[in-house]
Amino acid sequence: MIAVLLATGAPSHAETLADLRAEMEVALASQQASMDHMWTMTAAALVFLMQAGFLLLEAGMVRSKNSINVAQKNIADFVIATAGFYVIGFGVMFGPSLLGGGWLGWGGLTFGQLDDWSYTFFVFQVVFCGTAATIVSGAVAERMSFTAYLAVTCFISILIYPVFGHWAWGNLLNGDNPAILADMGFIDFAGSTVVHSVGGWVALAGVIVIGPRIGRFDPETGKPLPIHGHSAVLSTAGAILLWVGWIGFNGGSTTTGDPAFAHIISNTILAGAFGSIASMLIGRQVDGLFRPDRAINGVLGGLVGITAGCDAVSTYGAVFIGLSSGVVVVLAAHVIEYWLRLDDCIGAVPVHGVCGAWGTIMAGALAVPEALAASDRLTQVGVQMLGVGMGFLWAFGTAYIFFRLLDATIGIRVSAEEELQGLNVAEHGTTLGTGMLQKAMLELATGAGDLSHRLDDSTGDESGELAGSFNLLMERLQGMILNVAGNAHILLQSSMDLRGISDTMSQDAGVMTDRAGHVASMTDDVADRVGNMSEGVGTLNENVLDIANAARTMSGHVVNASSNVEEISQAITAIANTAREAAQTAANASSRASEAGGSVETLSGAVGEITKVVDAIRAIAGQTRMLALNAAIEAQRAGSAGKGFQVVANEVKGLADEAAEAADEIAHRINAVRDGTSSAVAVIADVSKVIEEVHASVARIDDAVEQQSRSTEAISSGMARAAEEARTISDAIEHVSTTAREVSFDARHAAQETHSVFHIVNQVNDAARDSTTTAHDVQAAAREVFRIARELESMVGKLGGARAALDRIDTKATDLANREAADAI
Repeated sequence: MIAVLLATGAPSHAETLADLRAEMEVALASQQASMDHMWTMTAAALVFLMQAGFLLLEAGMVRSKNSINVAQKNIADFVIATAGFYVIGFGVMFGPSLLGGGWLGWGGLTFGQLDDWSYTFFVFQVVFCGTAATIVSGAVAERMSFTAYLAVTCFISILIYPVFGHWAWGNLLNGDNPAILADMGFIDFAGSTVVHSVGGWVALAGVIVIGPRIGRFDPETGKPLPIHGHSAVLSTAGAILLWVGWIGFNGGSTTTGDPAFAHIISNTILAGAFGSIASMLIGRQVDGLFRPDRAINGVLGGLVGITAGCDAVSTYGAVFIGLSSGVVVVLAAHVIEYWLRLDDCIGAVPVHGVCGAWGTIMAGALAVPEALAASDRLTQVGVQMLGVGMGFLWAFGTAYIFFRLLDATIGIRVSAEEELQGLNVAEHGTTLGTGMLQKAMLELATGAGDLSHRLDDSTGDESGELAGSFNLLMERLQGMILNVAGNAHILLQSSMDLRGISDTMSQDAGVMTDRAGHVASMTDDVADRVGNMSEGVGTLNENVLDIANAARTMSGHVVNASSNVEEISQAITAIANTAREAAQTAANASSRASEAGGSVETLSGAVGEITKVVDAIRAIAGQTRMLALNAAIEAQRAGSAGKGFQVVANEVKGLADEAAEAADEIAHRINAVRDGTSSAVAVIADVSKVIEEVHASVARIDDAVEQQSRSTEAISSGMARAAEEARTISDAIEHVSTTAREVSFDARHAAQETHSVFHIVNQVNDAARDSTTTAHDVQAAAREVFRIARELESMVGKLGGARAALDRIDTKATDLANREAADAI
């Protein structure tokens, strides 16, 4: 410069200073522009690094079978977001407003030649767009198809994020461009709502439509069940990377390379730290331990909360926002999980959606006075709340409709089989470490695998070591399963044999019970009959005794009758002598008439006595006949034991009949004598008149007396025989009585023995029933063993490769099971 001055001449002092100042200002402006480019690009690089942070965070918080999938989503959503934001989103967000008031911008599709700052600004904004899109990835992880996720990322980058970004930041590239919320004084310096809440509300719509993961909630109680991520180390590393990236996220939003970002970065670091402290302490009280996700989400909640007002609040304000955001993230996670029953894998909705809204409102409430964009603090809070509400309605409402349409067309969720298998394999055909192990175990558990299958253990890394351990386990498991299969076969066969034995026992016990019952019934009947026979024999004995007494009485009567007959014979002899004397002394007939009359009267009295004897004989004969009849009846009752007594009864009946006939004959003769005496009386009365007839009358009397004498002798002889027979009958009846007493005693003894046999048979019957019950118990036990064997077969058969061993079991078990099922119906 001095050389130029010497060559051109020395100008005035004032002109020199003005020129120097102008040149220095140009130089400083150029330097500041360079510094702005450098800082913004550096911040953009830091924000881009957050993509790696999200990748590690999500990969660690999901199961290993889905970690590759979330990693691919993180790189894919930035690729899609960059392309979509370049083609459409950038023009919508920062292009001139087409509608009055700054509702929608349009800068055309793509762009070609731009100034340097526009390039830098685009790079910085495109990483923000990628951040908004990638928030959804963790929320719907482990169940959303990769194709549907790419469609959602595209929709966010070209419409949802750019439209709301135009409302809040549409004037950042062109200060004169209208923006509805920005013009109202809405404070969201680095995007608590524009980036984080928008991404969080889209994630909320996604988890509502797609539903929870399999096994996330108890199907009966609805209680959430834990599904832990496979690596808290990766998640923690991701959180730290995000924290580093947030330095560029918040500090770079100044887009100027000057010391102003120092305060912003300081607030960012403090908010993240205090957010984690609050979350950890609350988590310790709730969980009883320090869960890694509490510290991680506490940091992220504090960072998201401070993002809106990191340039507007004081250090104390930043600490408060961090602490309160740490509390809010825990409460919001509890509400979403336990009240709303929503499955957000990494807590994206409470961290980004809820804490973003909370931090946006707190930016207006805690902003230093000079940072207020509205006229007063209350108005500022109102504007903040309006911006939060508009962001929710736009992002959630639009995303919900899009998710529903997407689900109705191409579907947003993988199949249950693919979800259980893991999206690493299902969507990308690859595994991470234990992926093949998990697949093999899943196949083994579902019965689709093969016990003889072995994994490749030659890789030399931890997965190879796990594969080797798995192969060793499979070898032992294969032996155990095959052994269990064989034992299941033996148990099944044994249970069927036991069933057969128990069936036979049950049938035999039933037959024995029936027979024992029949024998008991017959024994009881025999006992009753023997008892009746004993009673009948006792009655017979009494009747026989009555017959014996009657026979003795009859014998006495017969003896008495014989004596009377002797007297009749003597009387008849006297009559004969008298008649002969009358014949001889006919001349003295008149004088002896009176004597003859007396004799005749005596004869008449004797005849009366004979009549009484005859009546007694007739009565004895009737009684004897009745006794004989009773004896015959009792002999018939006694059966074979009364045959001898039947003979005696017949003999007694014959004697009774003969006695009756003799009595009738005697009565006939007595009547004749009575008639004769009557005639004799008449003759004697008329003897005086017809004495000449005496001889004839005496002759007739003599003939009658002779005949009566002969009859009397016959009666006497018959009565003697009757007396002898009566004594014989009495002796026979005594023998029958003795026999009856013996039979009665034997019958009573037999009845007692029969009752004893009846009790024994009843005991046998009870034992038979107990045997039947035991047989049924054995049958039930055999049926239970059979069921257990079938279940064991079924359970073992579910393990891959065991089916072949179980297929060797014959079809008897199946047939038996079918029969039991039919019987149950």
